[in-house]
Amino acid sequence: MSLHIWNRARKYSVSLVAVYFSLIFLSTTVYAIEETHPFILYTPDSVDTIRERLDREPYTSWFATVIGVADQTLEDNIDWETTTISKTNRGYYAKMLAFAYAFGETSSVNHRLYGEEAAQVLYYIKDSNFNDNYSSDLEISECATLWAETYDMLKGAEFDFIVDGYTDMESSIRSKFKKLRDYMARDIDEMFSLSGILPSIQYDFPSVYYDLAHTDNHHVKLYGALTVLSLAIYGDSGSDDDYNRARSRFFDVLDIMTITGDNDEPVGGWAEGPYYENYSVRQYLSAFTALRNKDVLDFTTRTEIVQTHLLLPKLVMPDGYMPPIDDGDAFKFDTAGLLYSNQTGIAGNEMLSWMWNSSGKPINPLFLADYISQYNDTPPAYSNPIDMGWDPTEFFPESGFARFRNSWNSDAVYMLFLTEHGEARYNGQAHEHPDANSFILHAYGEMLLMDSGYGGFDYHDATRYAKNHNLILVNGQGPEEASRPSYSFWYANGADAYLTDYFTYDTIDYAMSKTAYRGADFKRSLLFPDHEYFIMYDTMSGDSEKIFTLLLHGNGGGTSGGTFAQYDQGAVWEHGNAAVRTYTVGSSDIVFDTEDMSHAVYSSEPMLTHTVLKVSASGSDERFLTVLFPSPKDSDMPEINPAVVTNGSGISISSGAKTDFTGMRLSESDLSIETGNGIYTSDGELLYVSVNSESDATNSFITGGTYIKHGEDMLVSAFIPANISLQHDPVSDISGFIQPSQESEVNIVVYAVKPEVVLFRGEEIPFENDSGNVSFNVSSEGVWKVVRAAEVIELEPPENVAVSDTGNDQGHSLTINWTASPSESEGLVEWYRIYRSQSDVIADILTISEFSSLEALIEWEEHNTVLVDSVTAGISLYKDNAVARNGVSYYYWIEAVGSDGASQKTAALYPTSVKEQPSPFSVSPPYPNPFNASVSLSYFLPAESSITILVYDVLGRKVRSL
Repeated sequence: MSLHIWNRARKYSVSLVAVYFSLIFLSTTVYAIEETHPFILYTPDSVDTIRERLDREPYTSWFATVIGVADQTLEDNIDWETTTISKTNRGYYAKMLAFAYAFGETSSVNHRLYGEEAAQVLYYIKDSNFNDNYSSDLEISECATLWAETYDMLKGAEFDFIVDGYTDMESSIRSKFKKLRDYMARDIDEMFSLSGILPSIQYDFPSVYYDLAHTDNHHVKLYGALTVLSLAIYGDSGSDDDYNRARSRFFDVLDIMTITGDNDEPVGGWAEGPYYENYSVRQYLSAFTALRNKDVLDFTTRTEIVQTHLLLPKLVMPDGYMPPIDDGDAFKFDTAGLLYSNQTGIAGNEMLSWMWNSSGKPINPLFLADYISQYNDTPPAYSNPIDMGWDPTEFFPESGFARFRNSWNSDAVYMLFLTEHGEARYNGQAHEHPDANSFILHAYGEMLLMDSGYGGFDYHDATRYAKNHNLILVNGQGPEEASRPSYSFWYANGADAYLTDYFTYDTIDYAMSKTAYRGADFKRSLLFPDHEYFIMYDTMSGDSEKIFTLLLHGNGGGTSGGTFAQYDQGAVWEHGNAAVRTYTVGSSDIVFDTEDMSHAVYSSEPMLTHTVLKVSASGSDERFLTVLFPSPKDSDMPEINPAVVTNGSGISISSGAKTDFTGMRLSESDLSIETGNGIYTSDGELLYVSVNSESDATNSFITGGTYIKHGEDMLVSAFIPANISLQHDPVSDISGFIQPSQESEVNIVVYAVKPEVVLFRGEEIPFENDSGNVSFNVSSEGVWKVVRAAEVIELEPPENVAVSDTGNDQGHSLTINWTASPSESEGLVEWYRIYRSQSDVIADILTISEFSSLEALIEWEEHNTVLVDSVTAGISLYKDNAVARNGVSYYYWIEAVGSDGASQKTAALYPTSVKEQPSPFSVSPPYPNPFNASVSLSYFLPAESSITILVYDVLGRKVRSL
């Protein structure tokens, strides 16, 4: 039986980056290392834990697969000496057999046979004529790791290596390992020997040049495998020297392959791209676990490799595949679950688990034993990026990309914007594509605008050129591709691209990158309005007149399985369940053309073709403005047309109630765009305005400008040119984002708004309010907000307040009437309040119910004010029955009251008193009421005399005699 597990070997050479005459060692510490087994996939201390795992999923199913492969291998009765099965696949079978022996039921009929079969695979290792017996140095590295893991598991499980007919099996296996180890340890250092001979792997396999810089995945795999192999037979002579050389160079090349930022701090990223990182992980993770299990080094302390792992979920596309960039297919990172399990306790590590789970938990069969041994199935503290607080859009300027997303869902709109420079570019060497300012667009589950992928290294010339990427050609050429000017030397070439401006905001994300090649300077700006689609603004400035050609590689046309249709100013590609519409205008006349090109995005073979839209303009200073609008296949495409623009060129994008407008300024004069909501004007290079026909609110954005104006009304201005985003609503708070063009304090003015508070980055800052325009200073980029002051609705006061003595009431009451407030007809008045005092000045108002005695009330009213009562709106008359004194002038006021406040108090036309009225004996009702702790009783006598007051309860029983 033959099973192809490993990818075809990548044959290539690497460039001579630098010549080192001394080795960079991991540490000067001398470790006391002994040969013990097992130590690569697991240790003796973890054996019981692994056995316990086998009784639960997913380990049960994984182990059943291991046993199934082992049983099938025995059934196939393979002659390991003469078989044509690839050596990597032989290593795979041996590893599965060894794991089945280590953890299978000892009572199984095949148990002993598992160990014997695995040992026979090792026994027949080819240990001479390496260039004849092995296809490449890569195959040697892959096999060395698998064979060392097999031997380690057999030895750890105390297999006796006694097989019928083989009397010296273990010693023979170790001898073969030693020859393989010695061969792998030879490198070009011996070039400086007196013999002048080059007895290196390079000498046998000229596809790879082992210069002293030790750069590329070949070296990672070689030195990782050599580290493991040397430790597997550490008790044999020469292993210590080869191990030390392998370990030091292993970390040397890892330092080169992982990205260091401009501040010399690790920022994450693999110079050859994620495809070759996954390819290298297959060797270096075994080396890492071996070193940790030997107590030599815990790799999680090496920031550069940990950051590189943590960058993977930030690159991953919504469908779970890694992006096909730099000689890579779109693929699922099948060791992400192992990386997660081996980095427990690292901040952000949970996202490796999220990525592996959302990718469908892929496992290469080569790593089933690794997953069973190492996978941590304890649920992580965070299960998705939202819980981790990750923004959908993020920027990684030193790692060489920006990632736009509108969500973390599988149908998200996603764009990867490539801006590699420095280590991220030139350490990629043969695998580095000339893709400065290029991008990938993936949306609604489909690749829509793509890099062209990888056809395997033997066919990579079909996809590795500038023309195969979404960038701009100059006279038909882009950045120079990787080259091999002399035998076995590769140079990355290409062009550095730098992410210079970038930010995220509620209504728009933005990034700009700069690059230069072929005698021209380029700036590419990307806007992500409402996190729905993209506006791309390209500027090209050449040292002479040139033909600039914008390339858009859509996944349709040709043999792609999708469709392509060209329209005025653009095209539509459909693929699977999604489509993308593009529309481009230029600063001068532009010409559209098409060409079918090759790609291999989701698999290397067979290669397919797609239709490229080519947009060209001639001149020394040109502009392209492009809309890239993805949508589900069956949904309505937006209506895209030229916009009415003054001093520029623009596009309108209509979808439902919302119409967006974007324009680029093409003269020294300011740019204006006509919208359904009037004309918007700015001095910025680029202007974007979003208008919703169902509301007066608008969103706008400019690059490199100082103001945005609507009609004749200024909306916002800045003291220096800046990128400015503005959310403007005539009623709500006004907010925006400011990104100044230089590091200095910036004065911002927001017009026609009454501020209560101004916030910058969530903190209150000082401001000035000048005639309804608010001005404030900010010291850097960030989000600002002007919180409007609450507008108090002023109620109209009641009118014509008149007071009169109430007739035929025996005194002590006055009647008040008034004309209702005009605001009552508007529904703004809820009730009226009535105030009185013996003074004509309102002072220290107390409610009448607050007084406990008539004497206290009388005394207070001589100089202060009492709130007598309130009546519901709709009533304009009130009888005050609680006038304390007759013959004394009282002053009255009335105010209208609503939920928005109270009106001014209207005074009665003149003070009024209750007339003295002689009357027969009478008693007034108790005051304030008969249920208070104390009450007052008023009574009238025709003449002065002694009286008795009898108090009765509600049942008529006498309570008290006074």
